[in-house]
This record gives sequence, C-alpha cells and structure tokens, in this order.
Amino acid sequence: ADTGTGSQADTGTGVDTDDPCLGITAEGCCDGEVMYWCFDGGLMSYDCNGYPCGWKNGLGVKCNGKNTPPDGYPFECPSM
Repeated sequence: ADTGTGSQADTGTGVDTDDPCLGITAEGCCDGEVMYWCFDGGLMSYDCNGYPCGWKNGLGVKCNGKNTPPDGYPFECPSM
C-alpha cells in the first residue's frame, strides 16, 4: 500500500529549468518501482519498495496500480 509521504526528488540533471517538475504533472509518472509527481511546485518521488508503480483510476500513478492509463497519457516518466 502507498502510505508514504514521499520526498523531494533529486533528478541529478544539473539542468536549470523554469519548470521545477520537469514537465511531470500532479498525476505523476513511473520509473520502474519509483513514482514521481509534482506537488506544491516541486518534484516529489516515492519508492514502492518491491511493488510496481502503476496507474490507479481517479488517482494517477500509485504503488501497485493496475489500471490502464487514459489514452495518450504518458505514465512512464520521460528521461530525466
């Protein structure tokens, strides 16, 4: 179950951008077992610790999400 509060993500890109969330939305995206989402102007991350990161209808990306994302929604994270 997703019970964590998440933490500020370190993208390690060193890229100065006007978008602190690097294009990632509040609904979020998955990179393996790690989910990323934009919250309060910052990029957040949470490691699902052995559970797959996936889509949950009405909620966006969550640990152990098993629904199909809406058409055209890129729920896998872009290269960061």
